[in-house]
Amino acid sequence: GCLLDKVRPRWVWVADPGEYEIVAAAKERGARIVEFQHGIVDRYNGSYSWTARALPHKRQMPLPDYLFLYGDYWLEELKVNGFWTEELRAVGSPRIDDYRKKRTSPSSQNSTILFTTQGIEVQKLVGFARDFLNQNAGSDVRVVFKLHPVYEPDARLYRQAFYHDVGLSCQFK
Repeated sequence: GCLLDKVRPRWVWVADPGEYEIVAAAKERGARIVEFQHGIVDRYNGSYSWTARALPHKRQMPLPDYLFLYGDYWLEELKVNGFWTEELRAVGSPRIDDYRKKRTSPSSQNSTILFTTQGIEVQKLVGFARDFLNQNAGSDVRVVFKLHPVYEPDARLYRQAFYHDVGLSCQFK
């Protein structure tokens, strides 16, 4: 049998859209589904771009009962198409909230720019970052490249691209 039959969870938590199999199986067994926001979830994202025209089918679709979002911005963004309503919850993000505290603390003297990556179009991202930094040369800016842990675990291309830049503070995480 299915692990869900043995465990019989009342709640199943997922971190990515498109977990249709586990969502469908859990719902068939009466569990409630919570999905945590992972990255950008806007009205144009294929996993969330349903419109009001799909409402008659919503109960049969393998979708979460609740979407826990980073904040009100994302909640309002998903409401626009008329499909997502009661399941949206703005719950915040401890990591983002922590960065906000650091940003507004008196000890933060310089600006930090965060580039998040997905391992797609790396050379274009490096070129964009280089152009931006060249246009802002001399400013007190720290740059952090947050590489996607699954799709881009190696920082070599970024290190090579910025290795010779004197005075540029880059971190790769």
